[in-house]
Amino acid sequence: EHAAASSMEDVEAYVGMAMAALKQGKVSRARVHAQTALRSDADLAGAHLVLALADDRSGQVSAARERFDELSKTRPENEAIAIAHGEFLFDRGDLDLAIQRLQRFTLMDERSGAAHDALGRYLWAVGRHDDGLRQRTIAATLFLDQGNAYRAEPIVAWVTLHDSSGAYVKGLKEPSLLYKDRPAPLQSAPDAFPST
Repeated sequence: EHAAASSMEDVEAYVGMAMAALKQGKVSRARVHAQTALRSDADLAGAHLVLALADDRSGQVSAARERFDELSKTRPENEAIAIAHGEFLFDRGDLDLAIQRLQRFTLMDERSGAAHDALGRYLWAVGRHDDGLRQRTIAATLFLDQGNAYRAEPIVAWVTLHDSSGAYVKGLKEPSLLYKDRPAPLQSAPDAFPST
C-alpha cells in the first residue's frame, strides 16, 4: 500500500481511493492513498487536492489555505480545484474572494456547469440575487446541454422557486438571454495571484 503505484491506472485508482476515504471521513487513509499516488506522479492535481481537503478536514486550516492557493495558482484551469477552493474560502468567510475566484474560472471555462452553480449559490448567499439566479440558470442550461438531468433538475426547481419575475425560467428555454448583461467581476477582493 505504501509502495509507488506502477501504472497510470494504479495512480488513478489511488486518487479514487483517497477521495472515497475522504468522503467516509477517513482522513489519514486519504492522505496515505494520495501520497502513494504522488510518489508515481508528483504533479497529480487530484492527489494534491485530496491533501488540501484532508488538511482542511483535520483542522489544519493554514496548511489547507496554502495548498489551495498554490493549486489555484499553478492549475487555474482545473475545475475541481477551482470549486473546492471557492468552497473552502466561502466556508471561511472569505466571501468576496470565493466569488472572485469562481468568476475568474467561469470566464476561463464558460462550459463548467458546476462552477456556474457554485458561483450562483455564493452570489445568492451574499444578497446578489439577480446574479445568483443568472449563474444558476446558466448552470442548469449547461447541464441540460450535456445531458446531465441529474444535476440540472434540482437547479431548475430552485430557479423556478426563486425567480419571481419569470425571466430566468424563460432563460432555461432561451439560453442566449442569460449571457446578456453579464455581471461585472468583483473589484473589492484583493487579487492574491496578480498576473506577471
